[in-house]
Amino acid sequence: MPNKENDKILKVSTNQPKQLLEQVAAILADENLKYEWSAEHTVLNTGFINQSISFFIQDNHLIALTRWRGQPSADTAADIMTQIAQWNTTQLAPSVSFSESNTGLILLAQRSLWIGNGISINQLGAFSLLALESFIALWNRWEINVPELITWETDNA
Repeated sequence: MPNKENDKILKVSTNQPKQLLEQVAAILADENLKYEWSAEHTVLNTGFINQSISFFIQDNHLIALTRWRGQPSADTAADIMTQIAQWNTTQLAPSVSFSESNTGLILLAQRSLWIGNGISINQLGAFSLLALESFIALWNRWEINVPELITWETDNA
């Protein structure tokens, strides 16, 4: 029997993202994942040994953004751009990008969900868990392609 409680639509104001993000936090807790709030309580952070993940609301979208822990050097930008282009043209999501920092390249990926008309708990759960799963799959693939960039221990992961 369908659970009517989970089908309720959450009307979320983009000026007050706390209610929706608290629901994401509950989903993470149900999956036994640790999380932390930003000081302003507008960004929910979690992650795994190889990536950090943030959930936040921007322009009527729930954004799930991941940053990979590997950091290619700036001189590999052409190769990284080729790999990003290949991923983005063959995969629906997440969208991968990079930016430059003083120490090299920062690899990012994101998924977004329109929430302007509200969303149900089921939709929120599906989006949150699919975002996590797609980020795991993405960075696992990168780690196979560029194992030399893995500088962290994975024994306890």
